[in-house]
Amino acid sequence: MTEPHVHYATEVLNSNFDFQLQTVSEGKFAINFVNDNKEAVSIKVYDIIGNVLYEENIKLKSNASQQIDLSKIKTSFFIVEIKNGRFNKVKSIVAS
Repeated sequence: MTEPHVHYATEVLNSNFDFQLQTVSEGKFAINFVNDNKEAVSIKVYDIIGNVLYEENIKLKSNASQQIDLSKIKTSFFIVEIKNGRFNKVKSIVAS
């Protein structure tokens, strides 16, 4: 059986909408936005079973960085979702 090819818009793989996660200390991490867009984004942080631990909407600035402190929560594995009006990216981090 032959599977049909999957077609998608090239903008789906937009590298201008990206971020990096960096551990600061146990339960704390930084989100570094690697684009130079000055737009509003939504940040959501989940635990391993999908509970929302943190949520914020921010307006990006040049070389933006956002530090998240969840050290009072008894986990060090976090799933981070960043989205704007067009794109959505999810990454995970162990902040220990």
